[in-house]
Amino acid sequence: MNYAIVDSAVVFRTGTGEKLAAALDGAFVAFEVDAIDASWEEGWSVVVHGHAEVLRSDEAINHLSTLLARSWVPAERTHHIRIVAESITGRGIDAGRPRRSDVPPWVPGTTPPRA
Repeated sequence: MNYAIVDSAVVFRTGTGEKLAAALDGAFVAFEVDAIDASWEEGWSVVVHGHAEVLRSDEAINHLSTLLARSWVPAERTHHIRIVAESITGRGIDAGRPRRSDVPPWVPGTTPPRA
């Protein structure tokens, strides 16, 4: 999923379905982002909790269009959702071992290498 952080909120596009229904109801939701670096055998997980809402302002939607990457999946995602962070939790995962030489290091913004 392509997302952005704007003014302490997570924003993303979605199509018709459960995410849109939750946002239309103002549901309390969780949004999780994880990453790994196989060469260091470490990673992290962050969860943002808050109420979801549908963005309707043309100005806000146009601004998000410049921030959100184009989807790789051909699907109709015309609704913009915002989750204002009410709490953020997370944890790091670290094997505590030296870096593996058989796996290239991960560069943020690219696909993590497979171990």
